[in-house]
Amino acid sequence: MKTLIFLGAAALAVPGASGAQEPPAHWFVGAALGAGPHPDRAGDVFYGTSTSNTGQISAAHRFGNGSLRPTLRVEMLSEGPGSDWDDCPLAPNGSCERDFPAPDGLGVAAGVAYQPTARIDAIALAGAGRYDGTMRWFLETEGALRIARQFAFTISLRQMMWTEPGLGGHWYRPVHLGMRRQW
Repeated sequence: MKTLIFLGAAALAVPGASGAQEPPAHWFVGAALGAGPHPDRAGDVFYGTSTSNTGQISAAHRFGNGSLRPTLRVEMLSEGPGSDWDDCPLAPNGSCERDFPAPDGLGVAAGVAYQPTARIDAIALAGAGRYDGTMRWFLETEGALRIARQFAFTISLRQMMWTEPGLGGHWYRPVHLGMRRQW
């Protein structure tokens, strides 16, 4: 966290990086890593952990030139390798613990972006996708700090909701830290 604050402060001090006269960016490609909580059980099913890790790759387009602009984004999420178990960790009810349904898949979202300054912007999105074989809905907010003309640090908060077949409602709340290229 100290490193992120230091890099953000350093970016603000870089001469010529403000980009005040530059037109706003329209295309964004980003990569982020994150983790977040989820339920540790659903009915008689116990999950081995109460958190999951994810990686995210996304591409977005912002329309128009104002400080408030509509945005479309596509994404790919992955929990990464090593998440599926071959053994049977014992659950409190004597059954095997299961791996939480992975957030692996593709999604699309629409929202609005607000850019109050040349270095800072925020976005609010609502989206859906097919992750680990189930349709899931999500809401997300993202903030970005531009560190150079075409690069920005990002942080996002997500609430993902869905119904797992045979188990009922599920949720997942990851926080992602990442970088994006914009032009």
